[in-house]
Amino acid sequence: MACSHPSKPQNVNGSYIVKPVNLSGGQCSWCGKYGHKRPTCPLLK
Repeated sequence: MACSHPSKPQNVNGSYIVKPVNLSGGQCSWCGKYGHKRPTCPLLK
């Protein structure tokens, strides 16, 4: 389960990131949501 956000900088919690971190824990680093919770990230698949 991973998010496929566009590869462009986004402001997340005041910090700009260009790539998601390790998603092995199930967290989308772009939106801070987890796969086992409500999929509020539209790109979380």
